[in-house]
Amino acid sequence: MALSLAALHYLFPDHEADGVILMAFVVVVLSSVRQFLTQQEARRLQRDLDLQAKHDPLTGLVNRSFLLHLLEQAILRADTRCGVAVLFIDLDRFKSVNDIHGHAAGDDLLREVARRLQGEVGPRDTVARQGGDEFVVMATGIDHTSAVSDMGYRVLQALSRPFAVGNETVSVSASIGVTLCPADSSTASEALRNADIAMYEAKRRGRNGMQFYNQQIEQQTAEIHRIEVQLRGAVERGELSVHFQPLVSLASRQVRSAEALLRWTSPVLGIVSPATFIPVAEQRGLIHAVGSWVLDTAVDQVRQWRAAGQPDLGVSVNVSPLQFERDDFVAQVQATLQRHSLAGSALTLELTEGSLLSDFAASNIKLRELRALGIQVAVDDFGTGYSSLAYLRTLQVDIVKIDRSFIWAMQDDGLTFVEAIVRIAHHLKLRIVAEGIETPEQCCSLQTLSCDLGQGYLFSKPLPSAEFLAFVQETNRATQPDAAHALPHGAPGPEEQAN
Repeated sequence: MALSLAALHYLFPDHEADGVILMAFVVVVLSSVRQFLTQQEARRLQRDLDLQAKHDPLTGLVNRSFLLHLLEQAILRADTRCGVAVLFIDLDRFKSVNDIHGHAAGDDLLREVARRLQGEVGPRDTVARQGGDEFVVMATGIDHTSAVSDMGYRVLQALSRPFAVGNETVSVSASIGVTLCPADSSTASEALRNADIAMYEAKRRGRNGMQFYNQQIEQQTAEIHRIEVQLRGAVERGELSVHFQPLVSLASRQVRSAEALLRWTSPVLGIVSPATFIPVAEQRGLIHAVGSWVLDTAVDQVRQWRAAGQPDLGVSVNVSPLQFERDDFVAQVQATLQRHSLAGSALTLELTEGSLLSDFAASNIKLRELRALGIQVAVDDFGTGYSSLAYLRTLQVDIVKIDRSFIWAMQDDGLTFVEAIVRIAHHLKLRIVAEGIETPEQCCSLQTLSCDLGQGYLFSKPLPSAEFLAFVQETNRATQPDAAHALPHGAPGPEEQAN
């Protein structure tokens, strides 16, 4: 209408309408300005929508869908002389940061991880967040695998430095899987899949490392998948069982307790070694259910043995680091003991050095809580991990189990090491268990060193529960207990009785 007024005024001049015409002109100008601003806002919103569609809102990195697009284009441009590398990065034990420090702290850590990753790649490379605590680096222009290895180790080093979380510092590590395109992977989805497979292999080999994809890993992954499929539901189907290996007093030859050892006979896979299926259970999140079942079964078995006339028998149960990390672990153990009306002194929990020392302060808090329940704690496979005797001074543990490799090496130069462990442990009022005893000579040497308990095929292989009870009854009848050296499992010593 403003334009119509202007046209009429031009055709039929009317000086009295000049004010109206001026206002009409202002309206036209303001409308044009508004249109311009609206279009600018629309463009800005479109840019924001494009950014959200292509980037992760938490870290600002490229998201998975846009990464697939970029990777597909990069693979099409690549050739055998100048290819693309995909590094799949997964943070190790990130869940514990969320559990202990909260999700806000976990988000801060992820943002800092993103910043560090961007600092370790080149200007033509892309860093993306795959989801959760998983990241991907797409490196282009790769003419040699050594360049990828260098980048991977720089990333590992960058992520191994402590992170500031609130007023505290936390440490994490990473596992990296690498695939090369188009040599190993011809499409973007295949590249991410293969890099993911290689990453899980890096985790299986101990975490905080890097692994390149190859066909052998593909076959191993297929086998792991078969094991995982059959392991799911194995507890409900009754395929798992627990055998018990005696722990014997070296002074009296009396059986004092048993170590619970998990066994699996699958109708599809046959007998599967624990060394094969337990790592799969840990990788695929099945270890909590399996570990809870083993603990419950072992505690119930001790209750039955005690009711059958063996009131001093106890049991040792191995605990996965992933089980021990859980916030509710102590509560779960306590509930299991209460459910079977059993005192904590009947139970020993075996943990590896690595699981105890990965977060020393947090571990000691849980250990104190366990010992307050009367539960004993053993450091399993001592000497194969951090091997720091100094840690024994402050770790809240009761027992040190010397790894079998040192027992087998005693005939060479291992005797000195075993003697040092026994002396230091006894000075700290810890008991010693020697694993893997197979010969009378080994047993005699350990007895001379005043080692407390022994375990191995010299005494017995792991036995089903009924056979174990018969073995205990026969062995303990045939031997005379030495009260000076052989205390029942969990019974107080002379000094404790005096107190």
